[in-house]
Amino acid sequence: MLQTKLLESITLERQPSCIAFSPVQPDIFIVGTYELYGSESDEKTTRDGSLIVFRLQRGILQHVQTLSLPFAILDVRFSPHNPHLFAFATSIGIVGMCALASESSQSTDPLSRQSPITISGEAVVVTTEEEVSITSLDFTPSDWEASVIAVTMSNGSIAVWDTATPDKISTLPAVHNLMNNPTQAWTVAWFTQKPKPGLSHFLYTGGDDSALCRHAVNDVPDVGKGFCTTASYTEFRRDVKAHDAGVTAIVPLWKDKKKREVLLTGSYDEFVRVLYITAPTKSARIEASRRLYDGVWQLKLLKRPSNPDDPAGISFLVLASCMRVGCKILKVHRNSEDEWGIEVLAEFVDPGRVRALSYASGFQVGSSSPDLQDMTFVSTSFYEKKLCIWKVEDEEAEERGRREYPILVGDSV
Repeated sequence: MLQTKLLESITLERQPSCIAFSPVQPDIFIVGTYELYGSESDEKTTRDGSLIVFRLQRGILQHVQTLSLPFAILDVRFSPHNPHLFAFATSIGIVGMCALASESSQSTDPLSRQSPITISGEAVVVTTEEEVSITSLDFTPSDWEASVIAVTMSNGSIAVWDTATPDKISTLPAVHNLMNNPTQAWTVAWFTQKPKPGLSHFLYTGGDDSALCRHAVNDVPDVGKGFCTTASYTEFRRDVKAHDAGVTAIVPLWKDKKKREVLLTGSYDEFVRVLYITAPTKSARIEASRRLYDGVWQLKLLKRPSNPDDPAGISFLVLASCMRVGCKILKVHRNSEDEWGIEVLAEFVDPGRVRALSYASGFQVGSSSPDLQDMTFVSTSFYEKKLCIWKVEDEEAEERGRREYPILVGDSV
């Protein structure tokens, strides 16, 4: 296994819940925070949070700005359609939009002429139901014509809307439920492959009911202008056999030549899985699984193959946030015999942890190459309010160290 090295750690004022790096300013990333006052069992609780801007250059962290908010932040995503914009999910049923100014507009402030973060446009009120949070969100990929946001909610519902027509929201209530009682929907992901004109857009969601749900979202383009003006859910498939606990992370990989949709999922049951999705009436087929020894809360794709259909075999690199056991870097691979496997290449656990819980992590691609050793990683410890910066050690440097400083008999390792 590759070794990891802590570069720096800091303590925040609030608990970090999500991280997103800017796709156009790779040295800038956003941290969303979540602070609960009172316990979840109390009749009345309050939450607040913040958006924190950091700059990360050559492994050195610099705080840029904190925007305090009267609600908690549960997810942050940059738009593939306008990479200066990012959306954030809140604990009060609202999705907000923020903008980062371009490099050319920066003066003394790195992100905006007036302030590092500027609120752009109106917030979208997804639900007015009391005590309902937006738990996750996702944008359609950049090559899709419309910029559409999908969200999950703590009452088990999902919603979609075109960012051009935010007043036209299409909602599917209580998708995730246990014995008809709504339960938390945790994660949402648009399928990555662009649909042909007139065909459905596919959306995957996961929730506390152990269900992986596939939704076919259709629109009628000749009626109104927005994608979701007349959006309807024409197909709904619910799979509860593939996971033994809540589904918390979904990464669509691609659709292969046999028309199988290939997914990577994470679950509270401590496993990450490669799934084949075939006919709408069939259950997801597990092609590979790997236990990571705690709940797999988040998965982020680090690197994908240039040709996913390469008959000789392919591999993906994935960053997994695994709650109490920190972060793991995974190699998800398929060989020439169509056999899948999952390997743990490296792992990082905050060496100073006491009550660590890693909900969020992110990565900065190196300027010289996209190789693993050129990436810088950011991970979090929720209860301890910590942010850790770390790297994967170079294999050759590690081998040199073993040669130059051999372990002697009696030394502790």
